[in-house]
Amino acid sequence: MNKIKFFMLAVIWTASFLTAFSQDTLTLEKAIEIGLENNYTIIIARNTQKIAENSNTLGNAGFLPTVDLNFNNTGNLVNTHVEYQPPTPPRDANGLRPKSIAANALVNWTIFDGFNMFITKNKLQELEKAGQTKARTDIEVTVANIINTYYSIVQQQKMMYVIQEAIGLSLQRLKLAQSMKSIGTGSEQAIYQAMVDANADSTRLLQQAALIRNAKADMNRLLAREITTSFEVRPEIPINSKLEYNDLIQKLESQNAMLLTSRANANIARYDIESYRSQYLPTIGVFGGYNYTKTQNPVSPARLNRSNGLTYGVTASMNIFTGGVTNLNVQNAKILYQSSSSQYEDTKLSLKNDLYKYYNNYLTSIQLVNIQVGNVEVARKDLNIAVGRYKLGNINDIDLRITQQKLTDAENNLLSAQFTAKTAEIELQRLSGQLLNDLQ
Repeated sequence: MNKIKFFMLAVIWTASFLTAFSQDTLTLEKAIEIGLENNYTIIIARNTQKIAENSNTLGNAGFLPTVDLNFNNTGNLVNTHVEYQPPTPPRDANGLRPKSIAANALVNWTIFDGFNMFITKNKLQELEKAGQTKARTDIEVTVANIINTYYSIVQQQKMMYVIQEAIGLSLQRLKLAQSMKSIGTGSEQAIYQAMVDANADSTRLLQQAALIRNAKADMNRLLAREITTSFEVRPEIPINSKLEYNDLIQKLESQNAMLLTSRANANIARYDIESYRSQYLPTIGVFGGYNYTKTQNPVSPARLNRSNGLTYGVTASMNIFTGGVTNLNVQNAKILYQSSSSQYEDTKLSLKNDLYKYYNNYLTSIQLVNIQVGNVEVARKDLNIAVGRYKLGNINDIDLRITQQKLTDAENNLLSAQFTAKTAEIELQRLSGQLLNDLQ
């Protein structure tokens, strides 16, 4: 029997060591800070956002001129035979090295393109907004995953404490059964039953330890650090019970990142229509340049020819007929805009539906937490009474085990309700665009 008790204690110690042994306590605030800095999804999202910001320039929209510089230095090695009108004799020259140098600078500037440059600039601004809100969506989702994983670890850790408490009671019951057997008031069957229940609790403890290790690995993955990094968490699961539905809906419509991205995409589609329409108008530009040329030819009457000067002018062009392509592009752009507008409305309706359901879960879970707190108190009192009656021989092992299991179930139900309420709260904050604001 001593070996059995030693095994149970070893199981408790091993499970506790595997899950709780650490000198570092990782706070939620620190976890979010590490995630915002190191998480690869967030890094990629910020890089994509930066590209959209870099692209939003006057030059990319077509407002600025282009400047081209060209230089050519050409040499040849030739043999020539030149015949002149009589009486001038023909002339042969071998190994000649004629040279030519040409350089020019040319400035082209489109000053009117059917307002397309203004349309393009507005489109680039919307693309930048879309990049910002898309990055914010990715960041919010990642932060929400970090928070959920953190509180999942807290929940699993608390469940382990519940199981450890159950094992402690099972060992107490085993010791009591042994004592009762030794004085002739107990049975060997009671001892075996206590051992079976203790073994079952020990198995659950080892399984729970594995769940905690896996949850911590998930957290380390989100924080982009070594998977086996050991840490502890704070044991609290605070719940904000004051969220209001109407306030959440209003904030969703004005601040939800996914909805803002969908709105920006609809605006971009509208600018595409205007961009195609600009092709009906003429394009006007100006140009100016400087040219320099120098040619040397030993056999030419003009052995050196050099010129330089300015070039300038105005260009104008207009598509009179494009085979109906422009009309087709405008029509298709209108259809895409309608689709983008419908996508925006569908996204808004879907997000409102999600918020409604999460809010129902949120309210229900808060009510369940209040109920389960009372259930745990009652179940604990009931177990204390049952243990006393068991010592007096008034109830058997099965009745005590059932009472013990009721307390375990009540504590697990409380933890489950707390975690569900917390995850619903996090989703409500994310959907309403408040998650990152609440962290600042």
